[in-house]
Amino acid sequence: MRLDSLFAQELGVPQAPYERLLYDALTGDDRLFARQDAARESWRILQPLVAYPPPVHRYPVGSWGPPGADALLSGHPPWQPPWLPRG
Repeated sequence: MRLDSLFAQELGVPQAPYERLLYDALTGDDRLFARQDAARESWRILQPLVAYPPPVHRYPVGSWGPPGADALLSGHPPWQPPWLPRG
């Protein structure tokens, strides 16, 4: 007995993402949607940032960001630069 299969032959062509989302919404399947309390809590946290955005800290292109970003890791190991191949 073989265990391999072609899903398109066995299950049909899969739905496009929005087709699936709309179908789930119309049939009452809420597993792909955020719960109302989670959405409300997200807005509670984000609304002050939307209403009163913090200042933008500019930094040079290709750098690791503004110096103030280091303060985010105060008391923790520093950012690790990525491995880049030598060219």
